[in-house]
Order: sequence, then C-alpha cells, then structure tokens
Amino acid sequence: MCSEGYIELQIEIGSISTTAKLWVLENLCTGIILGLDWLTAGRHKASINFDTNLLCISFNEKKSSIPLLEINMNQRHFVRICDTFTLSPMEEKIIEVKISNLPNCDTAQFIPTAHFLYRDSILMPHALVHVKNYKALMTITNIANRPRIINKNTPIGTIEIESPYSNCFSISPLTSTSLLSQQPSDNDEDVAMSIQVKNTIDEMASHLNQQQKQLLLPILYQHNSLFDTSEPKIAKTHIYHTIPTNVNSNPVNSKPYRVSSEKQKIIDNQIDSMYTSGLIRPSQSAWSSPVVLVKKKDGTYRFCVDYRRLNQITMKDSYPLPHMEETINQLGGSSYFSKMDLKSGYFQLPIDEKDKPKTAFITSRGLWEFNVLPQGLKNAPPSFQRVLNNLLATGRWQFCLIYLDDIIIFSKSFPDHCTHLNNVLSVLNQANFQLNPPKCAFAQSEIDYLGHTINAKGFKPLNTNINAIVQVPNPRAAKQVHSFLQMANFYRKFNYI
Repeated sequence: MCSEGYIELQIEIGSISTTAKLWVLENLCTGIILGLDWLTAGRHKASINFDTNLLCISFNEKKSSIPLLEINMNQRHFVRICDTFTLSPMEEKIIEVKISNLPNCDTAQFIPTAHFLYRDSILMPHALVHVKNYKALMTITNIANRPRIINKNTPIGTIEIESPYSNCFSISPLTSTSLLSQQPSDNDEDVAMSIQVKNTIDEMASHLNQQQKQLLLPILYQHNSLFDTSEPKIAKTHIYHTIPTNVNSNPVNSKPYRVSSEKQKIIDNQIDSMYTSGLIRPSQSAWSSPVVLVKKKDGTYRFCVDYRRLNQITMKDSYPLPHMEETINQLGGSSYFSKMDLKSGYFQLPIDEKDKPKTAFITSRGLWEFNVLPQGLKNAPPSFQRVLNNLLATGRWQFCLIYLDDIIIFSKSFPDHCTHLNNVLSVLNQANFQLNPPKCAFAQSEIDYLGHTINAKGFKPLNTNINAIVQVPNPRAAKQVHSFLQMANFYRKFNYI
C-alpha cells in the first residue's frame, strides 16, 4: 500500500480539539484510522472502555465520550455502470457493471447506494452476484413514470466479501452519532440535546437483554438524528406534492374567518413558529383559504386551513392506499416487530414550487403559503403514500410495510431484524425524515399496530376495541343495528389468534 504523504488534521470531539499526523493512502477501507499514537500522544487524555463501548477523552476540566460502533470489516469494492443506457418507465433490465479491484469472485454481496435509488427512482435489490473479469450482471428497474438515462461510470453501490478480521470499531462523525458529554462544555445546549436523544434511544431498548442491546443500540445510535425532534425537518425527496386543478378553474379566494382575540393569539403564535421553521413563507398568491382552529381532546387547538373550495377543483390522485387487512395479514409468522411513526408526517413532504401559491391561507396578519404539505388537501394521503412506497421500495412487503406515516418492520430472527431495521433507518436518515419517538417501538415480540395486537402466533383486535363492541348498548333503531353490523363485519374479515 503506497503512501501519498502525510498531513496534520484537527479532530474535534465535542468541545475538545486535538490534532493527529496521518498518512494519506489510496483505497483505505474507511475514511480515517486513529491508532495508539493518537490515544497516548498530545495534551488530551483518551481511553477506550470496552465494557460500555465508549471512547472517552478529556482535556483540562472538559470531558466527552462517543459510542464505539462495531463495523463490518468486509472487503468493499465500488460498483459502477459500464455503458450509458436508457430505462423506459417501469422497465426492468439486466445490465453489466464493473467492480473496482475485484477480478473474480464466485459469491459476493451487492449493496445498492440508497442515495442513487431514491434520487433517481431506481430499484436495485440487494443480491448475491458472480464476478468475472471485474464485471457482473445485475437487475435494474425504473419505477418512475418517465424515462431515466443512467450514465457510464455512475456509482450504484458496493460489493462486499467477508473478511477474517473482527473486533474492529468505528467512531462516527457527529452528524451520525450522538455525542455524550459528562462535563459542561462550550456548547451546553447541543450537548444536553444529544444526551436527551441518547436517553430516548436507551429507553426504547430497555426491554431487551444485554446481547440484544449490543446488536440494536449501535444501529439506533448511528441514526440518532432521526430521533432528534428539536426542530422540524423537510425531507429530501425527488417526489413533490402537486395540486393539479381543473383547466378552466379560476383561483379560489376567501376572507379570513372572524375569531376571538384569544384564538387570534394562538393563530399568530402558530404562524411565527411555522415561519421560523421554514414550513411557510409570505405569499403574493391570487389564491387564499381561511384558517380554522380545531379543538383537540386535551383542550388545545390544532391549526388547520379550510381547503374545501380548493379541493372541489383539484383533480383526484388515484394512487392506491394500502388495505388494512392485507397489511395485517402479511405480518403473520414473524417473531420481531418494530414500528415507526413520522413526526408531523405531512409537514415533512415538500410542495412543488409551482403549486405553493395554491396553498395560500389568509389571516389578519396577511397572506402566507406552505413550503410543505399541509393537512386538509385532497390528495395528501396518496401523495404521502407514494413517496414512502418509492423510498422503501427495496424492502417493501419483504420485511417492511407502510400505512401512510406508520412504518412497521417484521422479521423471523433478531439478527435479521437488526439488519432490516438498519436498512430502513438508513434510507429514512439519508432522506432527512424525522421520527416521533413516543410512538415508536423497536424489536418487540408483540406490538400494537393499526388497531390490533400482533405477535408470532397471529393477531387480534386491541382489548379496547373488543370492549367497545361488547359494551355496545342494545340497538333501538334500524340505523343503530346497521352501524353495529358494519363494525362486526369488519372484524370478521380477519383470522384471529
């Protein structure tokens, strides 16, 4: 392995800054390797605690620590397209690819690049491939409704071959791993938030035994930004919500509804919050819809826009929504389940720039329009379902199901479940989605999902739903009899445990 020389780099862990002299090498298995010379040299004190899997570092009165993640030391080779080609809409093709530094291999694992998949609406499965003379054959599918040109030398993933090396660890950059601080630092607010996220993750894994935690926790730590709800996020996706209106329709516009001074203050505060978060912007649109406040069960109010007039002239999106019974039936026979809820899911989906003016809403403070998908638009559910279906196309129905903003992962063994979970979290993280931790559950042997309790034996209605049926009073009118029969017929569709 030839060296290109050496450089001196500044390495920051929390508020502690250190330096390291590093040799520059080609085709290194990872971005950077820190050795014993860095651990023992310099003004800082660094040590590795293998009981807690933490790298601890201190300087003066400052202390920080960061989790060590077990890494896969398999040999990795990059895969690129051999020749430029075009894929028609919904076309599947077998293509030839080239693999760097790997002349021949009977069995190698191909791992597609998530960024390539969700950016270009391309579907390429994880697969075992045969490599000969630096080349292999793979299947590629265009799941978009327009042609795709894939250029020569486009990187599409990696090939991995098992390596005999083990007991290797990585310390991830702060963008992907929580930083844990044991002493106050120059950035107390950020450190406190990282500790809060770590505590949230630890709590979600508290039901597992130690061996299971060692497998699952590094995965959740690696994708900790998904659990950081300190500020809203907007997903990075190539699919935007559109609002196609009838050709001959004129812009609808309304005056603001009259509200009390107390409710006006709630509306103003909500506008300030959404504007600061980048969810809305000032508008000069010819369209306008009024704001309404809907009272929730806890007595607080939900900010909504009355889009009824806009919806009347919006063309219907016929993209299919999932059937609840099909979704639940697919889960039978699995032993481990994880469910994830996207926080304010619609607000994470961007609106097509040309259609943002149609979302305009009017208040006494002027006209505003949404940068993201608001609740109440006619085609919001199918649009949201389309984005997640395309994003998670590789594992959908195999180990992952999507019901609007609810995602469930199911597996027959715990190691498989960790692999499946990592695949889904990686895609969501790269797409900049945000989860709602209180409504998430990981690696459960029994889970409540879509009104049912699900485990390895099968599923049954939630006890609260069963009690609701049992405690229905005797019907006294034909309408009440019809309502009861509809409810009973719904539950007859399923084969319960």
